[in-house]
Amino acid sequence: LIPERLTLHNIEDAMTYQPWGRDQSEAGQIVKEALTAAAKAILRACPDGSFRSVALRNIIDARMNANASISFHGRF
Repeated sequence: LIPERLTLHNIEDAMTYQPWGRDQSEAGQIVKEALTAAAKAILRACPDGSFRSVALRNIIDARMNANASISFHGRF
């Protein structure tokens, strides 16, 4: 599957809620557990400060992007 570029013709699809099926929920749980473990490791091992904050925000961004990938089956 070659991912689609976002265009005026498909942007509505990309902005529409996509309910998950069982397989997608299982994939989302795997991602959630892995990224939660990574965030906890950063919180435990890294001193508080702007770099730690950016690292944690990047993990949150990774989760949201992974969820989008799961939602759209790699379409975008």
